[in-house]
Amino acid sequence: MKWKAVIFWTFVFIGLLSFFYSFNIYLFKRQEELQFFIPQWSNIKSILWIPGGCCTVLGQFFVQYYQNALFASLLNSALLCGIGIFFYLILQQIVQRTYNYLLALIPVLGLLKMHLRLNYVLDGTLGLFLMMALLFGFTLIQGKRRWLIYGMLSTLVVYSLAGQLVILYTALLFIVGCIHRFKGWQYTLLPMVLGSILTYIGARYSLYIPLIEGLQPAEYHEMQLQPDSYIYYVWIRFVFVAAILLLSGYLLKQISWTKWWRKLLITVVIAIVLFDISGMCLPDPYDVQNRMADRISSLAQQKEWDAIIRMHQGKRITNYVSLNFLNMALAQKGLLGDKLFYFDQKNPKSLLAEWNHTFFMSKLLSDIHFMIGDLSMSEGYAMDGLTLAKRKGSPRMMQRLVQINLIKGDKKIAEKYINLLSQMPCYKEWAEKYRGYLGHPDLMKLDNQLASKKAADPTVNDLLCLVETDSLWMMHIEETGVNKTALEYLGCSYLLAKELDKFKTLLVKIEDDSRWQNLPVHFQEAALILSIKDPSLLKSISIEPSISERFKEFQIHNKMEHPDNNQIASLYQLYGNTFWFYYYYKQLK
Repeated sequence: MKWKAVIFWTFVFIGLLSFFYSFNIYLFKRQEELQFFIPQWSNIKSILWIPGGCCTVLGQFFVQYYQNALFASLLNSALLCGIGIFFYLILQQIVQRTYNYLLALIPVLGLLKMHLRLNYVLDGTLGLFLMMALLFGFTLIQGKRRWLIYGMLSTLVVYSLAGQLVILYTALLFIVGCIHRFKGWQYTLLPMVLGSILTYIGARYSLYIPLIEGLQPAEYHEMQLQPDSYIYYVWIRFVFVAAILLLSGYLLKQISWTKWWRKLLITVVIAIVLFDISGMCLPDPYDVQNRMADRISSLAQQKEWDAIIRMHQGKRITNYVSLNFLNMALAQKGLLGDKLFYFDQKNPKSLLAEWNHTFFMSKLLSDIHFMIGDLSMSEGYAMDGLTLAKRKGSPRMMQRLVQINLIKGDKKIAEKYINLLSQMPCYKEWAEKYRGYLGHPDLMKLDNQLASKKAADPTVNDLLCLVETDSLWMMHIEETGVNKTALEYLGCSYLLAKELDKFKTLLVKIEDDSRWQNLPVHFQEAALILSIKDPSLLKSISIEPSISERFKEFQIHNKMEHPDNNQIASLYQLYGNTFWFYYYYKQLK
């Protein structure tokens, strides 16, 4: 390449790297959670025998290091930039013109958009990189016999390494042959026939799902438990765009390139098209929302609870997932009962959202129940997460299962999971630490995550799936000094549901417990409302004087009949962070 091309593609690489490292780092970490890959020959040899297995193994091998966001950003930037460079060089073989820089950026931007989606995996980009490299190699071959030999051999290479991409590769090979070697185009027909036969054989004998699955809309692929169909979805559209651009390059070649105004006009038109396409390829609201969820999940994984709380301060929260993470962070900091209504709560689902049959939600609910001490529920959601992970499981969910089985005393099951995790480079250190607990269970008392947990009472006869959530949390009331968080969640759930009768029952049960001598602020606020009908309640419950005085002031302001929106807004400014305002004025959603 000339120095101008080197400079141009260097800037493209830097731009891609900056974008990935600033926007996509949390998605990379989440993709790593969704695969269970043990880099040992006994594990990968069966994958390599399947056509396309090489890209699959390489993709999973690289993704296991996605915890390092810089590595993931460098790798993805290099692959996309490499694809752009090969496409540019192929266009230059058709005709050497400046606008080829712009044309070559179009497929790069399209792939950039796909890399923002969780369901698209690295295997697909590795296959496209291989395809573009071999296509460029074809343009360098001279002689009809060599074209044929190269076409047949490269077809076999693509089939063995990238599977069904071979039929799309041979289609582009045919187009390039017709454009670049017009008099020898017929020599690219045999590779097309070979590619079609190989693709049919693979689909016929169920070596993989058919390539035509990629014709389905994106929503279809997002529901699939395997990533292959989404890869096909991207491959088909990439090759379609590449074919259009190659044909466009050939047609533009026929236009005389002698007049300056013609050069300027064509370049400007292509630049406008590229600008319009780039707008469609930038992150949309769906991508931004997913990034927010990925970021919160990553912060929770790193136990950055203060950061999660700061993210939501002063903001309107519109989804239950964010509220679940926020309230879990408040609970971890011991602030749930004091700061719950400082944020925009909706109803009891703000504490524990409904399961939506996704890995992300399974992981979140498993984490919440583990924190509370509901080990059986946490284990159930962790198993769901293992099933819903798109590639044979999730190391994160397996870590949770190790912890739960150690607490339950099921050492054999815990050891089985530890042995698997110890074979993964990024989890070996963690696995060896927990292996030490197998022979020395007393060390678990020094582990902050395990010390406060204990296995459920085996005398409980009800099936766990038939136990209501409040009944499940109520079981913790008999625990001596163990997991006060469960009862705080229970009390807050009653407040969010405005079920003050149930909350009163809870207060009566815990009033003699030394752990509850100082009630959380919102519990005191609810007790004051209950005292309107039952003043005797305050004889056994201690209320801070400042809260009592504020409640008296609230009662004075709350005597308005049929208040309008302005009056409610004024009241919110004064008491919006109290249970009183939520109880009297907030509509459950």
